[in-house]
Amino acid sequence: MSKDFNEICENAKLARESALLGQYDSALVYYQGVLQQIHKMMLQSRDLSRKQRWQVAKQEIAQEFEYVKDINRTLADFKRDTFNPSAPPLKLREYGEIPTRETRDPDVWAPPTPIDRET
Repeated sequence: MSKDFNEICENAKLARESALLGQYDSALVYYQGVLQQIHKMMLQSRDLSRKQRWQVAKQEIAQEFEYVKDINRTLADFKRDTFNPSAPPLKLREYGEIPTRETRDPDVWAPPTPIDRET
């Protein structure tokens, strides 16, 4: 096996390990490197079947790369400060308050009416 092939395998392994460990920024760097290395291998290869295999590998790695980018983006959204001190405070309903027709969920039944029992 060529040195380039071994390097691609090692970098793909490191990208996956970094992603599994939650080190998404490092994983993204490794994935970008792997995609560039695969692209270089495709340009150097003259064998059509080998180019096709590299193309399949590139698509699979690109898909993994997109998954990790999505995870990283989602985490960044969670970390963003969403507190707005100028927003009005939420009004909490009093315990036992019956919801009005506008706030009542139509899929939830109302509580049963009490039965008067003479004892």
